[in-house]
Amino acid sequence: MDTAAAMDPPLEGVCLLAHLRQARRGQTEEMNSVAVVVLIVLLALPLVIVGIGFVWAAIHDGEEDRAVQRRLGIRRKTRLGR
Repeated sequence: MDTAAAMDPPLEGVCLLAHLRQARRGQTEEMNSVAVVVLIVLLALPLVIVGIGFVWAAIHDGEEDRAVQRRLGIRRKTRLGR
């Protein structure tokens, strides 16, 4: 028996390996897509939370300002004609 022929992998095994590599490429692309979505969510979520915090603080501060002005009798004119 020829030693070179004995070392060659069978043809079916080569086709199987090529098929597995192709399947892994598809999984890799899907995993990359999932990773990008997870990264975007992880970056956007804190920004949204901080934004909501700023809006809440501004509303809360405005309420306090109006309460102090009401208590002191300060009437402020606004552009809205109020």
